[in-house]
Amino acid sequence: MMVIQKANEHDVLGICRVCQESYWETYRGLLPSSYISRIIDQFYQPPRILSEVKRQEWWVAKDNDTVLGAGSGGMTGPGVCELFVLYVDISWRYHGIGSRLLDAITEECRVQGAKTQWVSVTPGNLKGIPFYESRGFVFQEVIPAYAQIDGENLVSLRYMRRI
Repeated sequence: MMVIQKANEHDVLGICRVCQESYWETYRGLLPSSYISRIIDQFYQPPRILSEVKRQEWWVAKDNDTVLGAGSGGMTGPGVCELFVLYVDISWRYHGIGSRLLDAITEECRVQGAKTQWVSVTPGNLKGIPFYESRGFVFQEVIPAYAQIDGENLVSLRYMRRI
């Protein structure tokens, strides 16, 4: 039976697996391979995930001990929260896991006083954009993509919804 819960130290490798595989699968062909590798190396490695899990920053969807999805979000200012990461195991997409993780993260933010929730999405991400738009996120602006190096000229689409 699938459960949505705060991640613990035993979930770290599963979170890394889901995020690394999903990042490659989502962005291959949309972003340069060098950028994808750099983001995975910076954000989805066990030492970083472990430190974030210890700070209670991750949620997981699990079936027994297998991580099927993972997400992270939190407050970024008074009344404002951000969804930082949301990925579902490629073979478990379209089973409601992403929605349930988003709901858990959103509720935690709401309890902490959030009134709006933001997310960044890569242009052309035909998984993320329809998912977020169907959950009330509305496009707001285009910003430079995070962690790019000179000459990449990558952008992110910023979406927001009231919660």
